[in-house]
Amino acid sequence: MPDVLRSGRRPASTEPAGHPEPASAATPEPFIEETPSSELRTEEPRAAPREAAAEREPTFSVAEPIAPVDIKPAHIDIARLDARYGRPPKPASAAIRTLEGLALGLLFGLLLAQGTYLYRTDIARELPGLRPILTSACAQLGCNVPYPRNAESIGLDASDLQSEPGRPGNYVLNATVNNRADYAQAWPHLELTLTDARDMPIARRTLAPDEWIPAAQQGEAFAGRRAVNARIRFEAPDLAPTGYRVYVFYP
Repeated sequence: MPDVLRSGRRPASTEPAGHPEPASAATPEPFIEETPSSELRTEEPRAAPREAAAEREPTFSVAEPIAPVDIKPAHIDIARLDARYGRPPKPASAAIRTLEGLALGLLFGLLLAQGTYLYRTDIARELPGLRPILTSACAQLGCNVPYPRNAESIGLDASDLQSEPGRPGNYVLNATVNNRADYAQAWPHLELTLTDARDMPIARRTLAPDEWIPAAQQGEAFAGRRAVNARIRFEAPDLAPTGYRVYVFYP
């Protein structure tokens, strides 16, 4: 018997082979081998899934209400600020504001009238429809609205000097004067210079607008984009010019 316990193996059955043990026979409990360590292992019981989830959830505590803080406004020394930076001006009354508005409107009107007077020629040039109004206003003030005098916009397209047949000393100057500007201008003057064979001037004459403009084409102003054909007769009995020059200008 001691040998069996030390080996840990069941003894061989003494029953003959081929004859199983009866079912009613009690089955012997298995032997447990001895372990080298005499300490016993213990396992902690596992918590149920619901209990484990409850343990992982964070817990909250109700905070105590914060007591309101009594904030007092800072003290501002108005007298000291006024002594250092000056007292702020008091708002003007309604009457003063009305007078200021009237004065400002009067100054603006005077400035507008002065600018209109100084630039009346330019205004009438750019806005021809305002010329009658400006002319009427200037008539009350003793002034006028002159037309522009831009000599660079007036050119001499063609000219020709011929002597009249059978009339010695009588000449005819044909010239075409063109206003190339888009606006009306004052009538210019013409300057006629007669020259000799060396192209030296021997006579000079200035012609006013009423001396060279044909009677049928005379008007208050030289209309824009308009050409005038002038035919000027003059006498020079003691001269024998061989050439000439014509110059358009404003005096």
